[in-house]
Amino acid sequence: MKKATEWKVETLPDGQKNLALLKRGKWHYLYSKNDPAESGKRFYTSVYNGQGLYIIIGLGYYYHLLPFVHNDNSSRIIVIEPSKDLFDKVKYSHHYSNLERSKRIQFIIGSEEIKDFIERLRGDYELLFYDRLNLLSYPILDRLLPETYSKLKDDINRSLMDLLRDGLTIARFAKRWLLNFKNNLENILDSYSLTSLKRFRGSCIVAAAGPSLDRVIDRLKTLDRTSYFIIAVDAAVRPLMLSGIMPDLIISIDPQPFIRFHFFDVEKFLKKIPAILNPMVYSAVFELFDVRYTYPTRHPLFKMLKSLNTLDSKSFNYQSVSSLAVSVANFLGFKSIYLAGFDYSYSGFRSYAIESFYYRYIFINSSRINTFFTQDVGFVFKKVKEHGLKLTSEELLNYKQELEELIARLKNIEEDLKFYNLFSEGFEIDGTERCNNLPERFNYDCIKEAPKIKTDIDINLKEEDESLIIKPLVLYYRLIKGLKIEEAHKKAKKFWYYIFSLIKSKIKWPR
Repeated sequence: MKKATEWKVETLPDGQKNLALLKRGKWHYLYSKNDPAESGKRFYTSVYNGQGLYIIIGLGYYYHLLPFVHNDNSSRIIVIEPSKDLFDKVKYSHHYSNLERSKRIQFIIGSEEIKDFIERLRGDYELLFYDRLNLLSYPILDRLLPETYSKLKDDINRSLMDLLRDGLTIARFAKRWLLNFKNNLENILDSYSLTSLKRFRGSCIVAAAGPSLDRVIDRLKTLDRTSYFIIAVDAAVRPLMLSGIMPDLIISIDPQPFIRFHFFDVEKFLKKIPAILNPMVYSAVFELFDVRYTYPTRHPLFKMLKSLNTLDSKSFNYQSVSSLAVSVANFLGFKSIYLAGFDYSYSGFRSYAIESFYYRYIFINSSRINTFFTQDVGFVFKKVKEHGLKLTSEELLNYKQELEELIARLKNIEEDLKFYNLFSEGFEIDGTERCNNLPERFNYDCIKEAPKIKTDIDINLKEEDESLIIKPLVLYYRLIKGLKIEEAHKKAKKFWYYIFSLIKSKIKWPR
């Protein structure tokens, strides 16, 4: 059993108190024995960089915290202390009483509170409205108990990086989402709810655009097309269709204009293939399909779409279109789901299936001094025992984790679900079985027809929904345009009310 850290509070001759911890039989003091308050001030002056949010790890005996609270320019302070034993030693100090009365300071004490805080941190976009985010730890605690304090700092830093990355994504697309929704509105109202799709039993293929998709295509070309059901993400459509393989369903979620290039040269085949589309997908993609189905996400604007309210938005809200495709396959009732092109690494120095837009774009933009490896974001090497060194990216690893969490959740609900990873040379995917052989014929059939439910709209949004729509726009003006908070709010409201007026003008009344 790990021995608990032993703390003591010692009163100095001048009446000040100091804090010490016992390590390897020796007492180590957190502050100067002569003037602990001065030690706290030195820490403060070495790290303070102006107005903003300060997350400070390590309670100590408060001396390094007091200057932050005394300075009115420290907008907010969050103090995190993993040791409840330490807190119990020092909570009766008059310093704690004084700090607790401040409206600008928050204490997170103990492992359970910290765990909840780290989890919430990833989605607390309000924190991005501060001029600065500062993550600090008291150096002596870092040095004496690195396995506790340094590790905690790393964990919080990862959550802050997730928050910043997601916040930048939200800011980047805040306007695009609204513009796409407005441009798509007439087609959205001519679309069906996801609940209108047939239900199936048996097996299906979900096709992503990783390099192993080429091996799957080679095998599929030898099989009777009527023998299998295939759901394709947008990036996989072109490689499949140019090989003569028509998907049964196509899925697209991305709002960016370049997504249109996934369908270059195959547009004529798309009209009669059903497509599951995020209503905020790029409008030129929405127009490619005659048969469209929509699904809910957590974006507050979707509360306008009444026919989607029967579906749980959490079940269809993913960063990766591949995860959404797997969720849809489960929703349709398939019990054996074969994953094609799910590599999450760059096998054989190749990143995507050969005929995909991504593959061609990367090679067109590579050169002898600027290879395609440096074109993509954040490539890292990952050591995997079974398969040696893999070239991948942080983004792909995030998508892999998202898929693994989805598979674990689905299998927990339905024990008879099976997932197979076809011909992959990439990472193992938890919850799947590697499979290098396709059956001659998939055993699947339709078991239920569903009534066609058109997407309907209710223009009356609640005030709290409008507030949630405006927040991403504020992030856009703050993080992308660099405006001050007051100006960002003003611009965000103005843009939303303009878009909302255009949305209302597009609706033909009565409905």
